[in-house]
Amino acid sequence: MDGYKVYRYYLATRLHFTTDKYNVFEQKGNVKCTRESFDRRNDKHIFNKLARKYATDRDVIDHFVANFAYGNTDVIYDISISEENHLEWIKRKESRTQVFIDDLAKFLNELECNNYTRGCLFNWNGVELPVSLSLFLGKKVTIETMVMIQEMYPYLDAWKRHASNVWENEFRTIEKLTGFVKYNKSKALTVWNNFRQELDEL
Repeated sequence: MDGYKVYRYYLATRLHFTTDKYNVFEQKGNVKCTRESFDRRNDKHIFNKLARKYATDRDVIDHFVANFAYGNTDVIYDISISEENHLEWIKRKESRTQVFIDDLAKFLNELECNNYTRGCLFNWNGVELPVSLSLFLGKKVTIETMVMIQEMYPYLDAWKRHASNVWENEFRTIEKLTGFVKYNKSKALTVWNNFRQELDEL
């Protein structure tokens, strides 16, 4: 691992999360960058430091993905927050199913406490935001959960039609995080189906 390689991972991850056209999986991480251009950068020491800190490609990629997923676009300059985000990413990854269960429980609690119908969870009623969107924007449920739900119960297209460009960056991040959020799909589907049964009982 060296600073130049870390820099290429940074460029690929940034392009993936901040643009619509670039997809890191489709482009296989390829970016236009030469070692000469890297060597001319005044901040190359930051990338060299990250290369010394992380032993594997996976660790470096996770570091950048975690930060773009959690909204820290200053990932290479705001080191303390960057490291906190990376640790949080690892923590959530190690307990993916439990985090999913906990987040779905928050959805149910919000519906019950406010006497909302199940339709309020993902649908727009013309005035109020969907409950799930409101909790996500308030950072009460994780973006990883929103990614998992999108894969089982696609909601983003409808949200885009209603919200126009208001939460364009947030919606893009959910979409772009797909592929990075690894989980046991069989377990998650069982949890999701149980959750939907509980919704039916509201």
